[in-house]
Amino acid sequence: LVLFGTGALGALVTRCIAAGHPRLDIVAAVDRDPAKAGRRLGELVPEARQGADVVVAPDLAAALRMAKAAPDLLLH
Repeated sequence: LVLFGTGALGALVTRCIAAGHPRLDIVAAVDRDPAKAGRRLGELVPEARQGADVVVAPDLAAALRMAKAAPDLLLH
């Protein structure tokens, strides 16, 4: 899964995955906010288990290049 946006909705999705959707794996994340891009998802969403080590990219192309695996889904 590529998480596009790490604001309120993206954080909620990340927490839901951590709470009980172990079959989903966050392999990349995107946020255009310069304060978020370049940080690890786990820094932005402390409850994150899946994808906590994913570095948030500033755009989709960069996120796909940095992805830990080929994504099957993009959630925006």
